[in-house]
Amino acid sequence: MIYQCECLFKTSERADFIDHLLEVFDPGPSDLGTDGQAHTEMAGPGKRMCSCGFTAPNWPAAMDAHLLAAFVTPNGIGTDGKKHATALPAG
Repeated sequence: MIYQCECLFKTSERADFIDHLLEVFDPGPSDLGTDGQAHTEMAGPGKRMCSCGFTAPNWPAAMDAHLLAAFVTPNGIGTDGKKHATALPAG
């Protein structure tokens, strides 16, 4: 499967596509999501969690989805000023 972003980034790897989105929507050192809360991935005893309290039941998929939901802007404009995908394609 080919994953393509609205900015024309393309890859055959889902993990690379997720990394692309996390990179272009990275809020910087504040880690503030669009909800106004800080979201930072943390490791706990035998689990992965977010600083907001979210616990990822199946890491890394659930954590990736959580961070994308927190950081992707409603208009899809990334920190680079370009339009990007606002959701992960199925697959």
